[in-house]
Amino acid sequence: GGSGGVGGGAGADPNNAPAKKKSTGWIFSAMYYQQYFDVDTDDVLSRIQYAVTRPTGGGFAALCNNNPDIYGPFWICATLIFLDAMGGNYALYLSKARSGGTNDWTFDVTKVSISAAIFYVYVFLVPVGIYFMLRCFAGVNTSLANLICLYGYGLSVYVPVSVLCIIPVDWMRWIF
Repeated sequence: GGSGGVGGGAGADPNNAPAKKKSTGWIFSAMYYQQYFDVDTDDVLSRIQYAVTRPTGGGFAALCNNNPDIYGPFWICATLIFLDAMGGNYALYLSKARSGGTNDWTFDVTKVSISAAIFYVYVFLVPVGIYFMLRCFAGVNTSLANLICLYGYGLSVYVPVSVLCIIPVDWMRWIF
């Protein structure tokens, strides 16, 4: 099942993945960015699986090299923003409920904007900084899209951890 891509399943076998034609159009056009959203469900799931099960395997770049995407990192961040804001508010509600003070509890909507700033800065701006440092000071020719892909999928391990942090047991919150 696909999520919209017409790609050849780059997640199945990175060595046999067809090379994608990179768009060289105007940077402010939607067509330019379409290449970074041209993945299907199998690609995204295999990248998430690889990032979670083999974080130090060193082959993630080869898995994504022909077709780095921004689709997965964007939605992983969006999921973490929701889980962080909702989980933080729910945990606060449960702690107030245990102490009997649910009447003074309110939903803190600022957690959404703070979470969004933290996650999107980490996934999109940190790789930009690393990209420029590698290009200018180390002479390494790398792709910005590959760095964003790597950082974004690296956050996928925090999705189940965020769910576990909602459990209202204090010792479990300290572990996760």
